[in-house]
Amino acid sequence: MADKLLDYTTKKGMSLGTPEGTVTWRSRGLQSAIDLTFLTEGAYYAISSCRVKEDLYYRLDHWLIATELEWSREETPTRIRRAWKKIEDETVKEDIRKGLGILNRALGRPALTVPTDVDQYTGKLVTGLLEIIEITVPITRLSLEAKSYWNHSCTKTTKEARAHLKEYHRGRSTYTEEALKEAEYVKVRTIRKAKALAFREGVHKVSLKPTGVWRLARWGRQKSRKPKELP
Repeated sequence: MADKLLDYTTKKGMSLGTPEGTVTWRSRGLQSAIDLTFLTEGAYYAISSCRVKEDLYYRLDHWLIATELEWSREETPTRIRRAWKKIEDETVKEDIRKGLGILNRALGRPALTVPTDVDQYTGKLVTGLLEIIEITVPITRLSLEAKSYWNHSCTKTTKEARAHLKEYHRGRSTYTEEALKEAEYVKVRTIRKAKALAFREGVHKVSLKPTGVWRLARWGRQKSRKPKELP
């Protein structure tokens, strides 16, 4: 039995976390290290303590083992998105034109004779354009209803389904009803594909981080099969 346990843990890349010689069972004058703690590689190197908790004795012959891990939390940088559609606004256009005029006068018309001159001019130009964008183009405000999996295909099929719904209400017939059903079917299928793709990409990104695998496993145990909570 012990050989099978060691073979299994070795194949899974797990290491023994319980310190050697730790007594975990006492009864009738006998004692043994029968209760062992095995951890994966990521958890093993994050372990800070793995010992018997004598203060948690509940009149059992098996002593309870407490394992503590120290995880370093990675802060996810906030991605800034610009509302590029708002550059069509006349006020924003005017601000951009003013900024480009100032940038043009600041750069002038230098003689680009050697490659270093081209590199310097390009660097100043890019820096100036980024500053204009920073000042003039507003930042988008993420909606609470925003969905991470939503893409252009979802938007397109949703608009087409709404258009067919309007046509159906204008003149109800067998043709408009069948067209509406087909549009709804395409919309639902497109959204499901987008959800599945986003989920697979998310799992792949999570699997690349040691801490992410544990978060995914916890989600699978606790929330994967639960119904969506009501707002």
